[in-house]
Amino acid sequence: MYDHVPSGWPMPSTRRFRGGVTVATFPGWQAKHSITVVAPHGQANVIGSAEPTPREAADFAAVQARQMRTDFPSWVEDRFHRASAFGLPGWERQFRWTPPDGMPIRQVQRYAVLRGYGATMTATAPDSAFDQSAEAMRTIMDSFELAVDDGTARLAADPADGWLVRESVQYTLADGSANVIMSSEPLAEDLTLAAYAGLQGELLAREFAGYEQLGYERVPVLGLADGFRRRFTWTPVNGVPVTQVQLYALDGGRGVTATATTPSTAVGTNMDGLERLLDALRYDPPAPG
Repeated sequence: MYDHVPSGWPMPSTRRFRGGVTVATFPGWQAKHSITVVAPHGQANVIGSAEPTPREAADFAAVQARQMRTDFPSWVEDRFHRASAFGLPGWERQFRWTPPDGMPIRQVQRYAVLRGYGATMTATAPDSAFDQSAEAMRTIMDSFELAVDDGTARLAADPADGWLVRESVQYTLADGSANVIMSSEPLAEDLTLAAYAGLQGELLAREFAGYEQLGYERVPVLGLADGFRRRFTWTPVNGVPVTQVQLYALDGGRGVTATATTPSTAVGTNMDGLERLLDALRYDPPAPG
């Protein structure tokens, strides 16, 4: 779940959100595009994503169910039936499960497949509060669309009034050894680029074990005129040090980041490819209508 939306954040009107992150085909990389729509009270959200799959819609839905049974031992399916999803023939599953904090969660999930891409959308809220947001979540789910052009999948959706939209695309190297995540999210209108990048640095230093900044400079990034670039290392809980490069920019009231990650032992193998991908990424303002 998401924290309550801070006061002063922009409240978008209902409109088609087509996003601005780069969703493209890069040789040797697999892309997964996601749009997250979050309720103003933070207790409900709808997440849509698309990624390559060799399966048909029914098989794709079955694989998702098997994964949930593995990840969520308390998972209980209430209903599974054919339904429209992403403007395509698909499936809908309604289910409940209880995470370790003991608060039961209710979810509705829809699946569809188009030209080699499997798309999933999931509406989530606490079971006790699900009905409060059910109508808005179902309207958002009905608005999701999937388009596949030149072998690349892109999503679009209509956020409800007051709901915030976050967007991301994750590129993963074919062998799984490195990835790049580009994302955008709404920010307070008075937040400057320098403050945004500075706050991200403070967060990294506070929450990442063994954090060490290797470089930090102000340069154009992501096709925008101004930005910051930070390179750093830290050690996750698995004990394997990683090296990351993070880019920051602002555009139209949205914060835009791109983060490249590789095990530090593979910097010599992966970093050139990561840098080339970062250089190729572009941010275009989200298109309404």
